[in-house]
Amino acid sequence: MSLDSMRAPAGASPDTRLTASGAPPASVSPRPPLPLAHVEPAVPDALVSREVVVSGCVKRRYSFDLCALMRLPTQLTGPLDVVCLSGRMVRSASEYKGVRLSALLDIAQLRLPHARDFTRAFVLAQGADGYTVMFSWHELYNTPVGIGALVVYERDGQPLDDDEGGIGLISTGDFRVALRQVRALKRLSVHLADSPPR
Repeated sequence: MSLDSMRAPAGASPDTRLTASGAPPASVSPRPPLPLAHVEPAVPDALVSREVVVSGCVKRRYSFDLCALMRLPTQLTGPLDVVCLSGRMVRSASEYKGVRLSALLDIAQLRLPHARDFTRAFVLAQGADGYTVMFSWHELYNTPVGIGALVVYERDGQPLDDDEGGIGLISTGDFRVALRQVRALKRLSVHLADSPPR
């Protein structure tokens, strides 16, 4: 059979089906289009945190995955409004659950050349998207801010989903909580500020 004899007759719609003889069947109704299901785009895995690494001026580099975080003493925030710089409400939560940022530092142990170098220590908390916030040693260990600086993994009794980064960080003691909220927290790096020249 030649290719020409297999082609649809001129003027036939693309949905016309041919019978074995090459003639269109007596009655063929086109199929109705299938409804399109709404599919949320997947969050790239690179923007989801599965572990937090503590490095820098520490005695031992540590990596905390979700299971390791859940074995540490937990803390609940209670009701929390996450507010941005303009004062706009970003979200409201009944509670976040997590562990104090300082608890992770205590496990890794600060490595300080001199006893009083803790006064120069600060921590950079970095998310998977590069967003970075800073806490000084004094904030974490010498003010109420440290009580509410939490590495979180649950909100309102549910694990943080991929849209929320899996593991995050919030500072509940801040007036504008959203400014030091880190989604998909990947790294806590400890540094020492330069000493002033003598």
